[in-house]
Amino acid sequence: MDNVSVKATEATENFISHFGHQYGWCVGLVSVCLVLFGWRVTYKNSVKLATRSESKSLIDAINKIINDISDMSLTYWLKSSNKKKQPVKKYKIHRFNKKADDTASESSAYILNVLAKTNQVYKLIDILQSRGIFIESNLMSDVIENATLDCEDIDSFTKEDRTIRAQEAIDSCMLVTKSLYDKFQSFYPPINSESIFAKTRRVFIMLDKWHESLK
Repeated sequence: MDNVSVKATEATENFISHFGHQYGWCVGLVSVCLVLFGWRVTYKNSVKLATRSESKSLIDAINKIINDISDMSLTYWLKSSNKKKQPVKKYKIHRFNKKADDTASESSAYILNVLAKTNQVYKLIDILQSRGIFIESNLMSDVIENATLDCEDIDSFTKEDRTIRAQEAIDSCMLVTKSLYDKFQSFYPPINSESIFAKTRRVFIMLDKWHESLK
C-alpha cells in the first residue's frame, strides 16, 4: 500500500514537473493577458467616470443660466413700476414720452440679457450633444418666447396678466431643467447599490408569491 502511495506521489510530481516545463509559458502569458485586461477595464471605467463628471458639470452650468433667466423674467414681469395710466395732458407730453422711452430702454436691455444667456445655453447644449446627450431644441425656443413676447408693452398688461406671463416663463425654464436631468439619467443611469444577497432574496420572495398564487 505504501509502495502504491509512493508511486502515485512520484507520478504526480513528474506530471507537474513535465507540465511546468512544457506549458509554463502559457501560465505566464495568461497572467499577462489578465493584467492587461484588468488595466483596460480600469481605464475605460476611469474615462467613463470622468466623462460623466464633465457632462454633469455642463448640465449644472446650463441649469444655473436657466435659473438666471427665470429670475430675470420674474423680476421683469412682476416689477412694481406698472401703474394705471393717467390721461395725458398737453403739459405732460414730455413727461409721458420720457416714461415711454424708459420702458422701451428697459425692455430692450431685458431682451438683450435673455438672448445673451440663451445663446450661452445653446453653446453648452452643443457640447452636450457631442457627448451623446441630446436636448430638444424647442424647449429653449419656448423659454425665449414666454420670457420676451410683448415685453415692450408691459405697461399695457394688467397685474394678473403679468403674473401669468411670469409663471409661463418659469414653467418653461423648469421644463428645460427637467429635460436636462432626465436625459442625463437615461444616458448615465444611477448605480444600483442592491447587493447580490438582496437580489437573491427578492427573487425567492417573488417565487414564493407566485407559488402561493397557484394554490
